[in-house]
Amino acid sequence: MAQPKAALSAYQKALNARETFEEENSPPIADVYDSIACSYTELGMVAEAFEYLSKATAIHNAHNPLHMGRTKAIYAMTYLRAGEPQEALEALKSCWQLQGLTEEQITNSKYPKHSGDIVLLARIKYAQGLKQEAQQLASQTISIRRGIYGDKGPRVADSMFLVARMLEADGEEVLAAKLLRTIIEISQGVLEMQGHLARAL
Repeated sequence: MAQPKAALSAYQKALNARETFEEENSPPIADVYDSIACSYTELGMVAEAFEYLSKATAIHNAHNPLHMGRTKAIYAMTYLRAGEPQEALEALKSCWQLQGLTEEQITNSKYPKHSGDIVLLARIKYAQGLKQEAQQLASQTISIRRGIYGDKGPRVADSMFLVARMLEADGEEVLAAKLLRTIIEISQGVLEMQGHLARAL
């Protein structure tokens, strides 16, 4: 929890700074609201996250609603954390619509940023009970991220860990253990991977 709390504190300080230099209710203020909401979501404080997302949405609606793609993406994460997967899916699709993209285009994309969207989509599908589809999507991101970042790195480990958890929940302990062992092996001696090492252990 230390890292999300530290991030939240940093974003709150950034908000104070921007409020000094930016016009009230300007888009740069909305950007910081988004970041604060994301930190609250990671901490499981969804009520607070929704409060800041609402503030960001109001600003974007007053200026240009087409610029709230990031807000919609964080809404999706927050709804999922709140146990509302259908609302999460709707928010995620709204994020893609603002980019002129469909779910099919996202899931077929090799663009690095879209791998995070696919991971989120996999988690949403899993929460909806669509476990096989969710596992296929999550497994897909392992290949995508390996193609971009190589066999190692935090993003590859994130995808592997998600698939391992899904396998474990479905009673596939041996396959899950193999993935966790791989995460442990690629995390050894790498400073930025110590969180993944601890989680896998």
